Amino acid sequence: MMVSVGADKRIIGFELQTGIGEYKHPIERKYISVLPNPGYFNLIMVQPRLNALKVHKLKGMANKRTTFGDNCGIVTTMNPFSSFFELRKQTLGVQVKFAFTLFDRFDEVESLGVKTVVVPERVRFDAKEACFSTFYDLLYGGYKLVKREMVRQDDTAAILYSSGTTGASKGVVLTHRNLICGVELFVRFEATQYEYRPEDNVYLAVVPMFHIYGLTLFTMGILSLGTKIVVVRKFSSEEMVRCIDRYGVTHFPGVPPLVTALIRAGKSGFGERLKSLKQVSCGAAPLSTRTIDEFMHYFPKVDFIQGYGMSESTAVGTRGFNTRDVHNYASAGLLAPNMEAKVVDWVTGLYHPPGKTGELWLRGPAIMKEYLNNVEATSSTIDKDGWLHTGDIVYFDQDGYLHIVDRVKEIIKYKGFQIAPADLEDVLASHPDILDAAVTGTIDDFMHYFPKVDFIQGYGMSESTAVGTRGFNTRDVHNYASAGLLAPNMEAKVVDWVTGLYHPPGKTGELWLRGPAIMKEYLNNVEATSSTIDKDGWLHTGDIVYFDQDGYLHIVDRVKEIIKYKGFQIAPADLEDVLASHPDILDAAVTGARDEEAGEVPVAFVTRRPGAEVSESSIIEFVAKQVAPYKKMRRVIFTNVIPRSAAGKILRRELKDKSFSRL
Repeated sequence: MMVSVGADKRIIGFELQTGIGEYKHPIERKYISVLPNPGYFNLIMVQPRLNALKVHKLKGMANKRTTFGDNCGIVTTMNPFSSFFELRKQTLGVQVKFAFTLFDRFDEVESLGVKTVVVPERVRFDAKEACFSTFYDLLYGGYKLVKREMVRQDDTAAILYSSGTTGASKGVVLTHRNLICGVELFVRFEATQYEYRPEDNVYLAVVPMFHIYGLTLFTMGILSLGTKIVVVRKFSSEEMVRCIDRYGVTHFPGVPPLVTALIRAGKSGFGERLKSLKQVSCGAAPLSTRTIDEFMHYFPKVDFIQGYGMSESTAVGTRGFNTRDVHNYASAGLLAPNMEAKVVDWVTGLYHPPGKTGELWLRGPAIMKEYLNNVEATSSTIDKDGWLHTGDIVYFDQDGYLHIVDRVKEIIKYKGFQIAPADLEDVLASHPDILDAAVTGTIDDFMHYFPKVDFIQGYGMSESTAVGTRGFNTRDVHNYASAGLLAPNMEAKVVDWVTGLYHPPGKTGELWLRGPAIMKEYLNNVEATSSTIDKDGWLHTGDIVYFDQDGYLHIVDRVKEIIKYKGFQIAPADLEDVLASHPDILDAAVTGARDEEAGEVPVAFVTRRPGAEVSESSIIEFVAKQVAPYKKMRRVIFTNVIPRSAAGKILRRELKDKSFSRL
């Protein structure tokens, strides 16, 4: 039994004895499912036994009928929210011949020359709506059974798209053997490890069934056990609580954001409505220790486990298992039966013992056949001995539990050291004022070429006799990006340049300095002196800065260079950092241009790299994808050189004059 919960809160019952069990696909044809979660959509796609089916096309072509062959077919699934570009890429890449989709995607799919069946979002088995006539014909056609054709376990059954262990999205080719292993080694084996009967369990299906996790778990595995499933088409915290409470959900497989949603529900006092839960499992990414501790605090009686699997391994890998005496919540569990694993040094290729970190390699009957039409990617992922190089950095503890550390391709290489972003993310997540955090690496040209040089920066002005801050590194602490620590006998504070309020560490504002190094005055200019040094002796530097928690100064921009757009404050340096990351831009500077409606708008001056042909529109689009809407670039002006002073400072006054004359 599968129950689908629609947006209108109606319940749809679906029995397996509807004729879908007779569904049969031709092997020379491939089918795509561009559908949301309700399970009967996916059931149609994976049942391999319908005889020579005659399907008529929609939109005035009801009399045209297409006869399919008698062998087993291949299915590929897709996110219904995919763009037309993504739909086209996958459809043409797989050479799809037949599709199931929703009404609002019908025209797009058919425009690709694919025969299409429109599936109603809410099936009414007593209905015969004309626009869904082909779909209902599949259910009630009464086609006669024919002789079953031979289907080998090595035959391709499904092609699922994944980013793989590296690079762009690729088609993961899975065989019938792979899918059998997904059901047996993942779902059915796990069910044998518990005392409660599968038919007494109720699963809540929120994870998408077009991904390998939901496809293996819900569309095939759980149904084979006779377990009830409640399907939520679109997730919300309120719907989650309502479904668990109303249907007595016992098992909730999810991903980190869903576990976080459960924690929020527990904090909000909904724990009593979630008391039916027996087990919550999590996959896709490891959870932080703090998140696990929070979950166990609010749900101490729920069995919490994590698991590991990939599209390339048909979701088979490891699965958590707790006993009355042993609880290993932080691990991704124990290795699945009939699977082999080893941990390999990704630099030397040597195998590592338990407790030592390296890349995880997997081998077994669940490993994919290949990447579709991509021999190079296949050979770099599956070696000649059949080992799948997962690209995940892991270690096994002494008890055989797997612990995920990071991804090989995400490792930060610093001065020969390997830094796992997840290690730093766990530290950040433990901070009480941080809601979420991510760590990545950035190219550091200076330290790459001069790794043994002690590099420091400093801050000072003519008005402070070059006294301000100065960098200082130790053997253990290197703060290359900062302008250093405050000089002795000097005072500093960070002030909001609009309200005049003082800011704490971490908050950006104008830097004020006071001390014996501050100038006496500007020569013969009382007005300039009084606007720069106040009556209490504070020098208003005009520089936008912040001090970090360790007292290091970080320069952001200049107050007078701030672009004021419709009441928003835009620091040119923020946009210049984005522009500098563009591979075709050699140098760039941003300034404000007068605008009657907005006050000022940001304008970029860009020097292209030799041979580059980047356009104004592409740069505007590049920046827009990475900044808030109000920070978007309004104009790009190409120039041979960015005017700078002898000290390397951008001469923005010259740029403003240029922008005025050009605009």
